[in-house]
Parts: sequence; C-alpha cells; structure tokens
Amino acid sequence: MLRPIMELAYQDLANGRIPLVVAPTGYGKTRASPEIYHRARSDGLASGLIHVAPLRSLVQRIYEETFRSHGGAYQMHDPRPGPDKSPYLLRPLVVTTLDSFTLNMYRIPVLESLKIREGLSYGHYYPVYTSVLSSIIVFDEAHLYLSDEALDRGVTVDSLRALVEFLSKAGTSLMIETATMRPSTLSSLAAAIGASGREVVIRLPSCPRSPYEARLQETLTGIGEYGVNVERTMDEAWLEENSGIRWKTRVYKGWGRALAVAKRLSREGRVLIVANTVSKAVELYSRLGGDALLIHGRLTTWDQKRVVDQLGSNGPPSIIVSTQVIEAGVDVNSIAVIAEAAPIENLVQRAGRACRRGQALEWCRENDALVGIVVDGRDSGVYDRDEVEASLSALKSVLGQDREVDWRLPCPFKSRESYTSLIAEADLLSTNTNPPARGSRGTIHSLLSYFLEKDGVPDFIEEVKKLAGWCGLVRNTIIMPIAIGGDYVITSLQWALTHAKQILELDLETGAPILVGIPLVDDVPEARGPAINTWRTYRSAKGMLHDQDCYRLLASLASDERMVAKRSGAKVTVYRWALSGRPGSYEQGIGLIADLDQEG
Repeated sequence: MLRPIMELAYQDLANGRIPLVVAPTGYGKTRASPEIYHRARSDGLASGLIHVAPLRSLVQRIYEETFRSHGGAYQMHDPRPGPDKSPYLLRPLVVTTLDSFTLNMYRIPVLESLKIREGLSYGHYYPVYTSVLSSIIVFDEAHLYLSDEALDRGVTVDSLRALVEFLSKAGTSLMIETATMRPSTLSSLAAAIGASGREVVIRLPSCPRSPYEARLQETLTGIGEYGVNVERTMDEAWLEENSGIRWKTRVYKGWGRALAVAKRLSREGRVLIVANTVSKAVELYSRLGGDALLIHGRLTTWDQKRVVDQLGSNGPPSIIVSTQVIEAGVDVNSIAVIAEAAPIENLVQRAGRACRRGQALEWCRENDALVGIVVDGRDSGVYDRDEVEASLSALKSVLGQDREVDWRLPCPFKSRESYTSLIAEADLLSTNTNPPARGSRGTIHSLLSYFLEKDGVPDFIEEVKKLAGWCGLVRNTIIMPIAIGGDYVITSLQWALTHAKQILELDLETGAPILVGIPLVDDVPEARGPAINTWRTYRSAKGMLHDQDCYRLLASLASDERMVAKRSGAKVTVYRWALSGRPGSYEQGIGLIADLDQEG
C-alpha cells in the first residue's frame, strides 16, 4: 500500500502529469517503485519501470532488498556478468545508476561502449529507447550523484535537466523523488518539464509558514508561464511514527572531541561517523583503534557484502565509519551521526541514517539523538567550499537563536527548526555567492539534442569528441576496475594512475600498469600486458585531464586492450578489462588505499 504522498504521485502519473515528490528520508519513496510498477502494468499506464539511483552500492541494495523479489533486474558498471543484469534496460522492472542510464540515452549502451568509442559500432540503442519510452522513469535523489573522487555536481544537475526535458517532450511517464533537493534545482527541473508542454506538480508536505516553500515560490516566479502546480499533503500516520525524537545538534572544531563523544555514545547504541573522503575515513577508523566497521567505495565486492551484512545485524561493531556512500538509502539505524562539514543536502542525508526504527528510534525518543558537525579547518574534499560555508552559516543561524534542528520532520515544530529550513537558507546563500556551475549545460543540451532528435546520424562519435570529449556526459572521470585476487575494486582511472606505484602492478620493462583481460570462460588464461599507451597519454597530460585528454586516454586504453589481447594470443572473448592491483596494496577491511596525506 502506497503512502499518501506516493499515492497522489501515482494518480498524477495516471493523469499524464509529472510529479516532483519532496518527502523526508525514510518515507518509503524507493520501496514504492515495485508497487507503482505493478499498478501501472495492470492499469495499462506503462509496460515497465526504470528506477534511476545515484550510487552503484545503492543500486545493488535496492535490487537485492526490493526489486529481486518482484522479478526485477539491475544495470550498472560491473566487471562481471550476472543473470539479473539488464544491459539494454529491457526487463520490466530495472534499477540502474544515473551514469548507465544517461550513457544509454546518449546512444552509448554500456555493454557496447568499447566498440562505439573505437568506431566499430553505433550501438544497439533502439531497444533501450523502446524500453525507456514505454516505462515509468523514476529519478531517485539523482542530484546527489556521489563519488569518492569527484562530485561533479554541476555536470550532474545539467545532465539531469537535459534528460528530464527530453523525456518530457517524448511523452514519457516520469517522476522525480527527493528529500533534500534545493528549491532552485527543483524549480529548474520544473521549468525544463514545463517548457516541454507537460503539466508538472510539485508535491510537498503540508507545513504552515514553511521557509522551504517560500524559497521555492520565489524561485518559481520566473517560470510562471509554465503553470507549475504546488500541492501540499500531510501524512498523519508517518508524522506519528517519526515525531517525538529529541534532536541535539553540535558543531565541533576538529575530530578529537567528536571521536570521544562517539566512543561514549557507542556504549548505548550504534554511532555513524561520515567523512568526505576515503583517506579521512581510513584515518578516523585507525584512530578508533579498529573498534569500528569501515565502509567506502574502494572495497572489493566481497568486503562490501560483508560490511552490508554486518550493517543489517544488531550486533557489534557499534561504530560505523563511512564516506558519503552511506548517504542515499543505506539503513544504518544509528542513535547518533557525526559528520564532516558538507553541503546541507548531504548533511540531511547523513542525519537521515539515525533513529529509523526499533530500539534506536525508542532510544532517540527518550534521549538526545546527536547530529555532530565537524569543522577541522582543512579542505572540504570533494565539495565546493562555498557550498559547505553556506550550509554552516545556515546551521549556525538556527543554533544561534537557541533553536534545535529537527533532522526528520519536514515542518518546524515547537522550538525546533526543520531541516527543510536549512536547505532553503543554504540555497539562498549559495545562489548569491557561488559562480555558475562549471561546464556544461549548453554543451550537454546540444549533445543530447543532437543524439535524441536525429536518427541514424553516422558521425555522432565525432560530435561527442567535439562537444564533450566523450567524458563529461555524466561525470568528469573514467571508471576502471582494479583486479584484486579473484575480486575487484571500482575506482577512477585518473586516481589509479596517480597512485600507480602504490596500488598497481607495473611492467618491469616499461613501468606501465599491467592490463588484465578477464575471460568469459573460467578455465581460460587471462590476457595480460602493459598498458603502455595509456601510461604515456597520462604522463604527457601531467595528470591534468581535460575533456580532450580524457578522450585520448580512452582511445589509448582501447589501443592497449587490442594490443594485449593480440600479444597474449588469448582465443577467448574478453568481457571486461581491469588494471592489476599490486600484491599487498589491498588490506581486507581497509580497502585499496594509497597515501593518506593525499586526497583519493
């Protein structure tokens, strides 16, 4: 059974409208997708549903915990094939990453990306389009596109806007879900939908005197001609379940006091610590003496599964140390969250991991549920410093008035200010102080229009190189697996090459990283050889990879893959290439780590 806001959103879809749903963390937006899919099929509204999430780890969790039991499938960058992968998004219920979905929409199916970039194929994109245009597309917190190496927020929002505009024009059933999207971003997406001639509805919780809604109305004033509807709904049952939590927010200067508080509270229940970078997370984990569980993006699949299994239990360890991979939907259910200073939407997502149910929720109702924000005076890591400062200013403004922040309820309550008020204030501050997002909106729109509004164009690969250099369609990095024994770690190619001597197996003759071709048949020897062209291209770019350097690096990688396969004489189809991890570079439970004094 759908919760009230999600029920109304489904009715919007049934009536041809596009809902933008703003609902708190833990509301059940993601879990609603399978029911929406079944009802849409039964009602003849759509033949399937594609759920687009910002993280590979989140895609895997959504698939395993929710979609698999409904006969669903998944699609993401993954070195190994699986029976429930759907590379062309043809299964009726699919969860996928934003980058995989976007590349498919740019006529670059992930499965055929190598052939496409070599000019050997134009890609079988018609099956993908058939599935997308006949399905309901759900964008789930896609603006949060999170990475341990680079956030690329500006590129992501522009790409999301371009996708939404095209899908709206195509008449696709479409829904956007968020707990933390800034009003200015929400208005921008509403404008893109309105410009297509579709009716858009922004669904908000019903709050009297809501600063978030006031800020939203302010940003909507410039697009009044599109007739965006803002409708409010109150879910009394949900409020009853989540009210009564006694929140306490504290700002710490440095990690010393914060870690001491975390250790003390861990005697009462689970405590979550969130850092902005992998190196900081590992450092904090080490300072805790190993009496914790570490999760980040540079763990092997086996280690990730082990961590997730432990997160799902109620036993030890009582302290979880993580990067931002924990934010979007991972169910930690802690009694306290201590987080490194970050943009407000990320802080809200982190706080949303606390007081979710059961004993943790009851403890939070009887005690003070802590949300600690740590400012250590160092670089903000993957985040824009101005956005972090805007978030801290909004937070200090509330705390300076002797008011607490309610990190769960979307409306102000008694002496507490809602988290939505912080989002509205930070949105206003960052809009006034930040320069426009780097990159891309014009470029992305031009490229998307070129791909999506023309048919059978033979020179679109050249258009990619001219407009976007192949990279920058979703993120500004190239994703590459690093083989660790019989497992692998996914990271950016640039980070791997930057730290090659620490983490990669190098060829003794050339000094280049070893490239490994993973065969389809288990008992066939793998193809191995130096990635000499890739190494030379990276060295000539001196580590500063711009768009065209990025494309040259991809071309060099493709050249190396052909050369290694030919020299090895491997008479077997290779389904994925990876760089070979140096023996000893990976430590179980710690991950693939290079110099902790450098960001990675």
